[in-house]
Amino acid sequence: MVSRICNKLWAAAFLVLALGLAASAALAHEDSQVGDYKLVVGFVVEPAYEGLPNGVEVRVTKAANDGQEMTMQGHTGMAMKGHDGGTENGQKKAMVDLEGHGAIFGSAGLDRGDSFSYEVPDMMEGLTIPYHNHMDHDVTGSITVSRDAEMSGVVDIKIHEAMYMPGEVTVQPGTTLVWVNETKSPQTVISGPSPMADAADDTDYAGRVPVEGLEQTLQVEVTHVPTKASRVMDLRAVFEKPGDYAADLIPTAQGVYEIRVFGTIEGNEIDETFTSQGGGGGFSDVLPASDLHFPEPLTGNRELEGAVRGALDTAQQAQDAAMSAQEAAAANGNSATGILAVLGIVLGTVGLVSGAGSLILVIRRR
Repeated sequence: MVSRICNKLWAAAFLVLALGLAASAALAHEDSQVGDYKLVVGFVVEPAYEGLPNGVEVRVTKAANDGQEMTMQGHTGMAMKGHDGGTENGQKKAMVDLEGHGAIFGSAGLDRGDSFSYEVPDMMEGLTIPYHNHMDHDVTGSITVSRDAEMSGVVDIKIHEAMYMPGEVTVQPGTTLVWVNETKSPQTVISGPSPMADAADDTDYAGRVPVEGLEQTLQVEVTHVPTKASRVMDLRAVFEKPGDYAADLIPTAQGVYEIRVFGTIEGNEIDETFTSQGGGGGFSDVLPASDLHFPEPLTGNRELEGAVRGALDTAQQAQDAAMSAQEAAAANGNSATGILAVLGIVLGTVGLVSGAGSLILVIRRR
């Protein structure tokens, strides 16, 4: 029964780890700016629990450099500027930063009934512009620009509590989009993907890009602070998560941990240490797995092994004492004492065999 429950716990733990790697559910990571680079470090799954599969996660990004100039035109939206100071409709589409937070347009806070408008320039033809509500990152929309679109002229988009309506539009170049706040609270319209969007995009909402290929140049050293035990581990690139790296780990002791990231990033020396929350840092300490047990706590392997080893020690002591008594009885010619000593030896031997068998079973369960 206990073995079956343990198997289910392990299966659930591996599922959590897989989901954590896929979605990077970083609940309490710690970040640091090192020169041009931003490092975000923590356990893959947080909070982390003793004895459950986990890993160290390191995300590395740097500031994007698109060389693009923008000019705000009030509530009429953004106009793209060429290097000659004039509007350059022929500017290469690759120069358009569709992912940058507010890079194309951005409204101020809109009270109920207020509106914000944006005229789609010709240079946006063939592109899709994502946008979101800065007050609620779950509310998103997109604008696809096509010469063959049915929508043109002026297109109204209503801002509701949980959505834009319509949330996705396909319009011709030159169309003016007008967002109107129909909620009771302030709302915004900001170009770029939501900060909650999948971080697998090559550029994140803060205008940063992931740094790839670091699995060959970076390592991590994980230290359990209370015992000073440490291990240097190689990193691997996380599939479909550019700039994300992981080192698989099953933490086997509770408490405060340190993660040291060292090596080089694009030829630059890096040596940064991050500490878990109990030591004043930002990522999760390793918590006891018993916190997850319900409705009754299960005895962990560590406690079982301790109990079995205690039984072995007691049995050994009983056997030693009985043998000493037998030797004394033989020397004194006391047969009754000798019989009791032999019985003590037999019982001590049975205890040793039983304890050893229990210890083997515990080890096999691991």
